[in-house]
Amino acid sequence: MYDSTDSQRIQESILSMAGLDRVPVTIVCGGAGSGKSSVVDHLIRAGDERVAVIVDAVSAAAGLGAGRGRATILNTREPLPSFLTESIGDDDRDALRQDLWRDLEAGHFDRVIIESGVAAEPEALAAAIERRLPGHTLADSMRVETVITVIDCARMQDDYASTDALHGRVPGVPESDDRTVANAVAAQIESAHLLVLNKTDLASAQLLREVNDIANVLNPEAKRIETRFGAIPTTRATDRRDNAALDCRPGWLRHLEQPLPATHAYPVSRLIYRRRRPFHPERLATFLDTDWPWALRVRGQFWVASRPEWAADIQQAGCSVSIRPFGYWWASETVGGRAPDDASLRRDLDELWHPVYGDRRQHIAILGIDLDTDAMRQRLDDCLLTDAELAGGWNHWHDMADPWPVWR
Repeated sequence: MYDSTDSQRIQESILSMAGLDRVPVTIVCGGAGSGKSSVVDHLIRAGDERVAVIVDAVSAAAGLGAGRGRATILNTREPLPSFLTESIGDDDRDALRQDLWRDLEAGHFDRVIIESGVAAEPEALAAAIERRLPGHTLADSMRVETVITVIDCARMQDDYASTDALHGRVPGVPESDDRTVANAVAAQIESAHLLVLNKTDLASAQLLREVNDIANVLNPEAKRIETRFGAIPTTRATDRRDNAALDCRPGWLRHLEQPLPATHAYPVSRLIYRRRRPFHPERLATFLDTDWPWALRVRGQFWVASRPEWAADIQQAGCSVSIRPFGYWWASETVGGRAPDDASLRRDLDELWHPVYGDRRQHIAILGIDLDTDAMRQRLDDCLLTDAELAGGWNHWHDMADPWPVWR
């Protein structure tokens, strides 16, 4: 499918050996009150590096730079991705970025720590830094080394089960952002290299086992550290497993073909749903509005018969399901049959190309507790076009009842 933010394109952001002289970046994220500021303070004080700390404008920690030792604190007034990746101009608005860029180029800092807000998606932020765009940007001098997610063990499950809109919980998040608190929590857990399970003194032994299970299933590759006050070993926090390449995909999606990790509190199962024929728009919408079995995480792309141009993205965490447009299929009329420039992506497309549907496909991965995978597969199959509907052809599909909002 054709989309500049495609996770497969993100995966192509490789740290070349020539780029290893860029200043390493540690991204620290977590929910409100999780203790991420304590983790950042510990990293500053426990190490001997010269550190620049960039604090998200909507972070609860913004303005708390005083008392952070020898670190240089920079409170941004704009979203982190644009602060790091927009071209630096000569006006007063860019003075902060100009000064930081000069310091980075001059070697005044050994490390940059980005203390992101509750709404941050580390997968997208890391990809934005690693995607080398033309222009004079701060990201040119940086390379992402570590993503740390701090978890409040006492309240993580409540947040994961929440259906609250993120913009209603976090100041500064626009109403146009349709993510839920649960989606944000899941995205931060599954994208981390290091998970700091904080406030363990406020969680029961059973609750701690459950939090460990969720973290382990969502991100089996991540290191985990249990702590009470964010005091983590500095070497473990900054020693990422591989300094040659950064794979921004969520941890569990990198392990779809491998056995699930062992769990102690929850029996977790997995379904990878792959089909080629399209979904019926009305039946799929009805299915998504019904009760699902308790699912830990759902991610994937799909297509509906009434919108053959579009690849749709589905993300679910806890009780919240989010559907949004992902991009255009390579086989769509909008792309016009243009082949991707990247040779490896062309090979991947050749392998999955269908003589009728092109690269259009259903590819949805589901992690669930006590999930009846056979029953779930059948429920999804029931949402596909029947043989009779399929025989109606593309023109007929366009006229199907479609309850979905317009995608742009």
